[in-house]
This record gives sequence, structure tokens and C-alpha cells, in this order.
Amino acid sequence: MAPQWRCRGLGPGDDAVCAGEGLEDLVVKIDGGSIGSSLAPWMSYADLGWQWVTATASDLVAKAAKPLIFLLSVGLDPGLEEDSLYQLVGGAIESAERHGAWLGGGDTNSSRGDGWVDVAGLGRVVRLPAPGRRAQPGDLVYVTLGRLGLSGLVLHSLATGDWESARQVFPEAFKEFTRPVARLGFLGLYRELGSDCVTAALDISDGLAETLYQLSEKSSRVIELRELPLVEEAVEYAKNQGIDYDALLLYGGQEYEVVFTARPGCAHEVEGTARRNGVSVAQLGYVTEKPGTKVLMRGKVVRRAGWDNLKRDNPAITGTIQ
Repeated sequence: MAPQWRCRGLGPGDDAVCAGEGLEDLVVKIDGGSIGSSLAPWMSYADLGWQWVTATASDLVAKAAKPLIFLLSVGLDPGLEEDSLYQLVGGAIESAERHGAWLGGGDTNSSRGDGWVDVAGLGRVVRLPAPGRRAQPGDLVYVTLGRLGLSGLVLHSLATGDWESARQVFPEAFKEFTRPVARLGFLGLYRELGSDCVTAALDISDGLAETLYQLSEKSSRVIELRELPLVEEAVEYAKNQGIDYDALLLYGGQEYEVVFTARPGCAHEVEGTARRNGVSVAQLGYVTEKPGTKVLMRGKVVRRAGWDNLKRDNPAITGTIQ
């Protein structure tokens, strides 16, 4: 792909890409997946439409782009009830509007089996340059908060078959998982600070550990974590289940939070600006001088695990969290 690439700041494999030279402020993204692997037992087709728009919106937001418009493409079994399609589109419209954008139509297709959903989105960068994925040694590593830990809780309960009782005890976690909203407050933070402070940003959809490894890989530097934030519901769930709390935060998925890095002298500005923009953030650690692709916490290597649709050996969350 490199010979035909037209974006200087955003490289192949980034969360989203610019429209081309001279159009660096316009950012595009497409996301999607199979309905069978996405529709949890308690979810409606409207919830599914909402989630997939949020997934695309989150990738735009991680590149500091305000969502403008989404397009929906679906492949559905001809035997599916027509009402399910209307629900899916309705949920997509609701999510688009919640993100300050609109659904501009799309395409319908016939597909045997589970079917699939794709959502394309266009956004405008609030301040150039858009943040890429390459941090510098000494940079501080931050994460936005709200769903971190909660998604791991939901996915673990789903994988173990205990989701019905977990849903009764932790209704807010299931609500946040089912109808998430991209972390729009990050746009205000980046608008104020820009690349003077923020050096890189990535969306969390494949789990925190995998996102940190992607940051390490692109930066060619080892990342050292100090502590993970405390999330009360996740602490309680981990204790009740007898599982490792840190792993619950590291190996979740579909959080749609933002991991970002900031220059070491910007901690005060980052945290103050986040508060002004209604965003809760936690400082996780820093980018070290050591070359390599590795994430450490308390001197130990954090296992790299996360969802990858092109691999057959994706670890189930129950196999990762012990």
C-alpha cells in the first residue's frame, strides 16, 4: 500500500485515514462485522445498528475528527423479518444523531446465514495535524474512562454463560456495553491542546492490552505501566468471580475509549483540559527509551492478547482472564 499512500500523518493500519493530499482535515473510516458474532443474547437489532455506528465514530474520534455522516451497508438473510432491518437502521440513525452526525443512506444485500453490517463514516479533524500512532520516549500514556473494565465484565459473563445474573447485579455495565457513545470529549481536549501536547491516539476496541501493544509497535519503544485505574463494578465482579482484576481491564474489548500519549511536561494541561471537556482520564504509565515492542507492568511482561479477525486462535476472554 505504501507507494499509493496519500496521508502523511496517518499511516496504513491507523484507526482512520485522510481523504488525500490537501484534504488532511477530512478523515474516513469503515468498520463492520458479522451479525452472529456481534448480537449478544440481550441485544436487539436496533442495539446492533447503534453499536456499529459507535464503532466507526470511535475510530474517527481517536483521530480527533468530529463525525459528520455515516453510511450503512448490510447483508441479511432473505428469511429475516423485515422489522429487524427497520430496527437496525433505526438504531444506526439514533447513534449517528447522538454523535452529532446523520445517516446518509447505504445499501442492502442478500446474505445467507448470519449476515453482516458495515458502517462507513466521514469526519473533520478539529485541529491539524490529526494524531497518529507514534509516540516519543518519555511521553505519558493516558486512557479515557467510563467503559474500561465494564466491557471486560460483560464479555466475561457472556463467555461463562453467567450474563443473566451479572446483568441483574451490574445493569450500568450492560447499558454502557449495549449502547456506547464514542468519547466525544476527546475532541475538545485535542482542539485545545493539539500536537503541542498530544502525540498519539488510538481507539480501544480490541482490548486495552492489544491497543497498548499497537502503540508500542508503532513507536518502536517499550511501554511501562504503573497502575491500572480502579473501577468499582469491575473490582466487585473480579472478586466475586475469583479472577484477576488487572486482566479484566486489559483483555476486554469494545470499550470505545481512547488511549493517547502526551509530552511529559503536559500532564497538568491534559488533566485540566480533560475536566473542562467532561472527560475522565487516568495516567497509565509512560513510553520508555528502550527499543522494542513490549508492555510491562510492575516489572512483568503484559501478555499480548486481543481480538484479531484474521487469526483463528483468538483467545476467549475466559482463557485470558484467570
